[in-house]
Amino acid sequence: MAKNKNTEYWEKRALELEKVKDTRGRATQKDLHKINLDISKRMKRNIHYWVSRFARDNELTYAEAMRKLSPEEIKEFRMDVDEYVREASKSTDETPDEWLLKIANASTTYHLTRLEMLKIQLINSVNELISKENDLIFNFLEDLYKDIYYRNTYDIAKGIGAELNLFTPNEYAVKLLVKKPWTKDGLEFSERLWGPHRDKLVKELGESLKDSIARGENAIKLSERLAETMGARKNHAEALLHTESARIAEEARFDNYRDLGVEKYIIVATLDHKTSSICRDMDGKAFLVKDKKVGANYPPFHVRCRTTTAPYDLDEQYIGERAARDKNGKTIYVPKDMTYKEFYKKYIESDEDYSAVEKAWKNRHSDKKSHEKYRKIYGKDIPKSFEDFQKLKYNDVNKWESLKAEK
Repeated sequence: MAKNKNTEYWEKRALELEKVKDTRGRATQKDLHKINLDISKRMKRNIHYWVSRFARDNELTYAEAMRKLSPEEIKEFRMDVDEYVREASKSTDETPDEWLLKIANASTTYHLTRLEMLKIQLINSVNELISKENDLIFNFLEDLYKDIYYRNTYDIAKGIGAELNLFTPNEYAVKLLVKKPWTKDGLEFSERLWGPHRDKLVKELGESLKDSIARGENAIKLSERLAETMGARKNHAEALLHTESARIAEEARFDNYRDLGVEKYIIVATLDHKTSSICRDMDGKAFLVKDKKVGANYPPFHVRCRTTTAPYDLDEQYIGERAARDKNGKTIYVPKDMTYKEFYKKYIESDEDYSAVEKAWKNRHSDKKSHEKYRKIYGKDIPKSFEDFQKLKYNDVNKWESLKAEK
């Protein structure tokens, strides 16, 4: 298909926006590495500490591993478990109840063996790892959606040189989109992150622990072996991050096309030696927005897909007329010399609805502590859910200030 200059412009903008997504993705990937490394080190220190206490002549035999914990050891172990349960309750990761119940019940028994206790410590480390990965990736995807949506609006507004509508993505809808099952297995984001992989990693760590004890490895070697097993998991999280970021970025583009009245899109593949055959075949093909089907005529087409989309055959007059008729969005105009930073400051940061959303997002960590504190002080007057608490605080400021004044 021969490409005119207009098509080439949109494809260039699409690929530049893809680079923005990739840059942010690489930064998040580094954060994933750090989480994995930090928790592996902490697990290593913890296991080393306990094995050193149990070992005789720097070696933990199977007989020693099967001995019951002393009352003092049980007391110390319970403190570790209580701390883990408190931290787990703060996460957005929906850790299965059976896991938390198993851990809590184990800490109340007086007949726990050293080996059983070590296995529970490993389970705690796995849950902590996956919980932190879940929070990091989920928050990144929410933020990525909004970033791509606004940048795509900016590109189209600047490209057509006409007025169009600026819409603010619905925060709740974005959360649902991130959670929404979209692959053939029908699993939600969190389930694909930890689903069967949680059991698999716990099993692998348990087997490594027993093998190390059977070999008579000292505390250093044993803890190092477990840390290596834990570290091998990072590839799965990275692959999920890449695929999910591709999906969310393209969903943001699609929602933006639909909101602005773009009727057609064109497939834009990154063409190099890594490009898959399906992406090479789809590159340059145009489809109607209303006919979009992920995996068939809309990316991502496969795991780690790098293909994106761009507006095609834009009817600039139609989009301008639509903006004049539609009062649901804020009408904006982007001059050719306006940078994205200037666009963001003028049209997004100044928006009251956006400002409330942005404050809620930036203060989410401190607000979780405030939510717990105010629930204790004000009781039922404070919403039970954290999301409703933030809505009260940032979207109904007068009521929030009045509530605090009454107390």
